[in-house]
Amino acid sequence: LLQADVNKYLDFATAKLFRPLLNGDTEECCDFVYNGEAYARNLNHGARMLVEVDVCRAFQKVVGVNFPIIIDDTESVDNQLILLKHTQDKELVIENMEV
Repeated sequence: LLQADVNKYLDFATAKLFRPLLNGDTEECCDFVYNGEAYARNLNHGARMLVEVDVCRAFQKVVGVNFPIIIDDTESVDNQLILLKHTQDKELVIENMEV
């Protein structure tokens, strides 16, 4: 029941809170799984970021707040630059600037 209650807040990943042991017992854990792969083992960088954002959004849903999630992952970006600028525009403006 606890695992199902946590997973209802996640959109992409699933939380695995209990792990069966070889002797038949159950061990508590906190693993996030995306497309059958555990976060800590075989996920690629992009999938890890997706799980991290999903967990952040789940916390927002539980608490009842909504705020932007900004990912600063510039060390893994080769030739792309994203600039965020505050303006007085009433709507979000997205510009593609070719270099």
